[in-house]
Amino acid sequence: MKQIIPLVFLFSIWITSCTPESSNEEAKETINLDLSAVSYASKTKTNSLHLGFRTLAGDELSIETSDTISGAYTFVSYANALEAKQAVARIQNSKEDYKSTSGILELVIKDSLISGQFSIAMQSDNGTQKEIENQEFKNLKLEDYVSDQNPIEFLEQEISSARYHLNENLKALVRSQLVYNTYYTHQLDVGFPEIRNNTVKPSSKTLLDFWNKHFQVIRYVNTLKASLHTYYDDDAYQMNQKIAEVLCYRAYVYSSLVNWFGNSPLLLEFPLAPSDRYPIFHNTEEIQAQISKDLEFAIQNLPETKEENTEGLTQDFAKFLWAKIALSQKKYSKVITLLASNGFDTNSLDWAYKVNFNGDQKLVGFFSEIEEVPLANNSQLMLLLAEAYAQNNQLTQAIEVLNFLRKNSGLDEVNTVNTQEFHQLLLAQLKQQPYGVFRFFMLKSMGAAKQELGIEDYQLILPIPQSELDYNINAKQNPNY
Repeated sequence: MKQIIPLVFLFSIWITSCTPESSNEEAKETINLDLSAVSYASKTKTNSLHLGFRTLAGDELSIETSDTISGAYTFVSYANALEAKQAVARIQNSKEDYKSTSGILELVIKDSLISGQFSIAMQSDNGTQKEIENQEFKNLKLEDYVSDQNPIEFLEQEISSARYHLNENLKALVRSQLVYNTYYTHQLDVGFPEIRNNTVKPSSKTLLDFWNKHFQVIRYVNTLKASLHTYYDDDAYQMNQKIAEVLCYRAYVYSSLVNWFGNSPLLLEFPLAPSDRYPIFHNTEEIQAQISKDLEFAIQNLPETKEENTEGLTQDFAKFLWAKIALSQKKYSKVITLLASNGFDTNSLDWAYKVNFNGDQKLVGFFSEIEEVPLANNSQLMLLLAEAYAQNNQLTQAIEVLNFLRKNSGLDEVNTVNTQEFHQLLLAQLKQQPYGVFRFFMLKSMGAAKQELGIEDYQLILPIPQSELDYNINAKQNPNY
């Protein structure tokens, strides 16, 4: 029986969607890498070669070739589709994200061992250029990617690394969500004028960063899912529970993409197929269908209570996420079914899933005093439920839920109100929520975003970043941007 690896998510780099190079002509600096931490070589499902080098400093160099044979390969831009005897490279988790522009890779493969050397010219998204010179590696064991023959130690390293990067990138995403949600809904009137004035342009650097952070999380979710499937291959119960947890995070991220961008790539596996280098954009209905599928699996395989899974997720988080999707789809009966009779404690506001930023110096300015951001809590849950009751012509139940929220806010209860008055009261209650990642979604779901924010229909979603459009031939800009 394999040792159980707990997935302790604190709530955090690998981008599945890339950006083009800039023309910065500054002198290149040399990148010095210590490759003594973890190195591996694997043959992917598409029979190409993947080389991974994790450094003691925490950086990760990844090299992918067009096939798995000995010989000389030419490094090309990461934005290019690989042709014969070509390779691409990328460095992650450093202060900047570097991608290959040119260089040479020499490979020798003998008896399932791979050796070689490489020199790579690389460039970051902001145009900084650096080089890796004459780096050698020897006798890496060549394995089929995530195959049953992979050593348990290798899988444990894969799971540990993917879990760490998932946590860190999820935190980074929530930081960006906090900024966009706060400023786009006019909760602060100083800073980020483009977001605050609802005039975000496709060329915005903060927009590109926000977009990329979603796919950084998705990359590690899919990596972790693949590794867990192999590691727990002889324990279906543990495998399904651990995979259910990571699918909750994928559902959370894709829900955010739908909320903020509408259509987007739908990337579900790792390693990516060649066709996913230029991924097609799926519409919101297709993405929401996949979210619902992931969450249905999660509800079936996650434990019901924290007592059964003290270090991970439970069914209520998956139900909350699914209820958000159902509300945005106007499936009000589904929201009520998920939330009203499934064990949620409507007498307490203690229930919550939070991202903890205590001591995190990356929350600055107006957010520097915030120690945690809820991804889900009971007050958000009851706002969803109250809106669903009202839209489902169950105003008595809606008022009951609203009154509980008002009581906890120190407000008097209300008795008889009509539907229009109820929605004004619910909107006022929404504004009682502290800074977080929930308000824009709720304003849209209530049909109040345009009036409250003074925006047009097209501003209910953001533009697709221009860099994504320049790189991905299948990307499509949102209307009127």
